Amino acid sequence: MSLPTQPKIQDLRAPRSVPLDGARLLFDPRTGLNLRMEGPSTRGLVRSAPRVVLFGVTNRCNLRCDFCSRDSDAASEWTSDTAFDMLAELSQRGVLEVAFGGGEPLAFRGFDALVERLAAETPLALHVTTNGVLLTEERLARLAPHLGEIRLSIYDDTPWPERVAALAKAPVTFGVNLLVTPERVAALGATLHRLEALGCRDVALLRYVGPDTTQQLSHADERRVVAALARCTMSVRLSVCFGDHLGALPRLFDGDGPSGDCGAG
Repeated sequence: MSLPTQPKIQDLRAPRSVPLDGARLLFDPRTGLNLRMEGPSTRGLVRSAPRVVLFGVTNRCNLRCDFCSRDSDAASEWTSDTAFDMLAELSQRGVLEVAFGGGEPLAFRGFDALVERLAAETPLALHVTTNGVLLTEERLARLAPHLGEIRLSIYDDTPWPERVAALAKAPVTFGVNLLVTPERVAALGATLHRLEALGCRDVALLRYVGPDTTQQLSHADERRVVAALARCTMSVRLSVCFGDHLGALPRLFDGDGPSGDCGAG
């Protein structure tokens, strides 16, 4: 009697087809390509699972940012095995991607092994957001072949220039998340210019959301953000938390309704 064989890794990396409401989605985990198909044969289809799961694998972090909403002292009961079991089950139910956050995912014990196992045994596309402090060159070399995207959150007291330069040389898609606060506005243009010089091509600007008024942008700060972006030659995206505060910037879409702008520009 022959035993069933495990799927080959190349089979797991093949495009996946999942139902949407009235349509079908073809997703390529290697490139991130999404292709939506609609027609008479898809009208009865119903979405069975979210496309992406955001997985906060730990609240622990090696930084102590005063604006962070996470309780870094809150214990996590996840292990590498239980996290794998959960994500493998979600994959079987139709989830296509998992984005690891936290806390700091790289501070989670067994994180590298978890990523390697998920890449070998599931068809999930894997992404991670990190502050980069724990992302050594050796660790990057181990993780890069298995990750679809690395998002690097940069802060003034972290070695982000070195990390951006290393990511630019690695075989992985990456982008930078930059929280814009009043004290960072003056240097925003210079920061964007340096990121581009280091090889970054994807920057997402984030806005503080919380009760601390010292972290909130004034109208004057917003005008300086618009001026910095007007001088930037690199494509920059704004988080939805900016809403329509920066009205002078061009938007992807105009108008209301399903095809209109979400408010982030």
